[in-house]
Amino acid sequence: MPQRANAGGELERNMEARVYELPLFPLNVVLFPGQSLPLHIFEPRYRVMVKKCVDNNEPFGVVLAVDEEPDSPAPVGTSARVIEVKRLPNGRMNIVTMGEERFKLHDFHEGEHGYLIGDVSDFPLDDTQPVDERVTAVVRRQLTRYLKLLADANGLKFRFDQFPESPADIALFAAIALRLPLEAKQELLAEDQLAGLLQRETQILGEELKMMQIVAAAIQPPDNNHAFSRN
Repeated sequence: MPQRANAGGELERNMEARVYELPLFPLNVVLFPGQSLPLHIFEPRYRVMVKKCVDNNEPFGVVLAVDEEPDSPAPVGTSARVIEVKRLPNGRMNIVTMGEERFKLHDFHEGEHGYLIGDVSDFPLDDTQPVDERVTAVVRRQLTRYLKLLADANGLKFRFDQFPESPADIALFAAIALRLPLEAKQELLAEDQLAGLLQRETQILGEELKMMQIVAAAIQPPDNNHAFSRN
């Protein structure tokens, strides 16, 4: 049986938040609001879960599986709604989901069909603290440079006509775009303050850009005029 999350003190700190049940899908992925996630559903328990969610137009929760145990979910996840379904033989499905809202996981148990059911509460980004417009501008500038370097490294042309405008949208877009280890992605997802998330992202983007520029310089072909030493 899976271990249960420690609910005591956490529930007390969130008495004002409405706690509700949400079916959970522990995966080796971190999903953010506004991010699409295609999935191939083949396990019988998740076929049942996804079918119920599709039939009732209800979301399920995507949580990072931690400690190399598939039924040990991380304490913060994102609800996902199915927006496309392709039914396959033997009850399997290919689906596309869209991340909707962050949630905190207080407790969980195994339901009758074998998938986990969590006791969760909504966990929106707290934007009550002032956001420094200069930090937002830096994240936007760094992210544009970061995406261009990624495109160049993969032989693609970078073009993005509708860059996010609001600080919250920029922060989430950066969190989605950054290529980071899952643990680092989970830390971004768990950040409670919008101002704190943007500050952390500008630090990460700064470090990533330095590394990418070092790598780009290392693989730069030599100047043809100095390819060989002269005798």
